[in-house]
Amino acid sequence: MINPKTTVIDPTLLSHLSRSGMHLDRLELVRDYALHGAGLVERSPYAQFYKDSLSNKRFAIFSGLPFVNHKGERCDVGWESDGSSFESKVNLFHVAVVGTKVTIDCINDQHTGSKEGDSVTYNPRLYLSGQEILPKKAVLHATDPTNENYHENVIEWDYGICKRWLRLIEGSVQGTWRFDKAPNGDVLIKYNHVGNLKLSLSNRYAISDDEERIPLSAFGSRMPNEYPLIVSDSKTFYPDAGSGLVTFDASIDCDGTLKQFLTHVADTVGVADSPSATADYYVYFSVHSSGNYNRLYRAYAIFSMVGLSSWANVTAVTESFYGVFKTDGMGCSPDINVYHATPAADNNIANADYNRANFGVAYCDTPITYSGFNVSGYNDFVFNAAGIADVNTAKSGDLKVRTGIRNANYDVAYVNPGGSDSNAAFYGYLTDQGIGYQPKLLVTYHIVGPIGPFPTSRFDVL
Repeated sequence: MINPKTTVIDPTLLSHLSRSGMHLDRLELVRDYALHGAGLVERSPYAQFYKDSLSNKRFAIFSGLPFVNHKGERCDVGWESDGSSFESKVNLFHVAVVGTKVTIDCINDQHTGSKEGDSVTYNPRLYLSGQEILPKKAVLHATDPTNENYHENVIEWDYGICKRWLRLIEGSVQGTWRFDKAPNGDVLIKYNHVGNLKLSLSNRYAISDDEERIPLSAFGSRMPNEYPLIVSDSKTFYPDAGSGLVTFDASIDCDGTLKQFLTHVADTVGVADSPSATADYYVYFSVHSSGNYNRLYRAYAIFSMVGLSSWANVTAVTESFYGVFKTDGMGCSPDINVYHATPAADNNIANADYNRANFGVAYCDTPITYSGFNVSGYNDFVFNAAGIADVNTAKSGDLKVRTGIRNANYDVAYVNPGGSDSNAAFYGYLTDQGIGYQPKLLVTYHIVGPIGPFPTSRFDVL
């Protein structure tokens, strides 16, 4: 049995409790991460549920990480190795690696149509200006180079001009090619995949479902703070096919051509970055000496509220993102806010989503200023009445909260920030960064009707 008087360590919940003056010793864990079942509330692979023992006020913390698989087993992220091959531990999939050949098996039916037993095998090969580059022998990192909360979950191959990582987190197999500087030619990646699972290649560089091409010009146009350039291939899995758990978060850019800033704001189609990125720009715009802009980023975060009772009366919501860095070479003091969004789909970002983060409906009355944006912790957007109303609607409807992240004082306000040969940006972690860094949604609510039935034991040991 889990001790109901648990110590709260989640920074988003701690921040909220501090603002509300609530004592930690009154908080009880109602349900840890658990497989959702028919008729069962306060159970979700994506959420933990807490209750204030004095007021009966309740809190649910949702993220995009599924912590249990379709059997209800807690994910044990990492690789097992005999020195020459690698095999994944308990997760929402099975992966085997021999040399550079990777085999991924689907272990349960998926929303995407994939079935239990479906698989893909691929053996990626890297070419520079048509010449194949061979890697050194794979090594296993003792600790994840990007997240100290994971251990023995990253395999690395060194290709000289770049490094390839095969990284595991909950529900995701992440392949990334990481270029720390520009090579001296065009890069081509061939995956040579076979099987009935489809890899998710980089939206920006994929030229087919089996190849990615990064022209030398893509390296030359990047500023120093935009390295490493990361090209991705990945596969994401969900706990089951029937409870609407599909979510994503990702960034989307304008088409990259030189245009006036306000022309980019009004663009209807962009270039979507991979939804498997570990970190990306929430907001970014850059201007060249010509006075024209070539970049304007926006971002999306979709949350599944499966497990939240339809009897819940939501009274407060906070959406939180972990900042990494910011820059304001323009001296324009950009800010950032959260908005109502209507992406084309809930499981993957599309180029047409560029202008689907609604201009008119802000979910937070006070954008976070440039000086107020935290680059080493969470940034909290406290929802206003419009945001709370939409969450209340969602928990009685399709259980999805869809949000867009945009610059408020220039992008949304339709004001040219000016500047010359410079950029401004907010950069932060996405769900695929993993434990301790993923975006979160904290929902505060009261139960205004029955919430059962509960199983025999109210607490899960996972």
